[in-house]
Amino acid sequence: MFGMNNDEKLEIKKSENFADNQPSLSKLYKELNQAINSNNIQSIWELSKSITRYHFRTIDI
Repeated sequence: MFGMNNDEKLEIKKSENFADNQPSLSKLYKELNQAINSNNIQSIWELSKSITRYHFRTIDI
């Protein structure tokens, strides 16, 4: 994120953390696979966003 100060980066990182009750990553991948097989574009989009957020939440920006 270009042009952001450390406080803004920290705030984004906090807001993107998942709650403990959210599905595991493997379940998200299984659901994504099912959505792809059924050609459900809306589900593919939503699951892709969730998986991307999951992967980027641990990256030190």
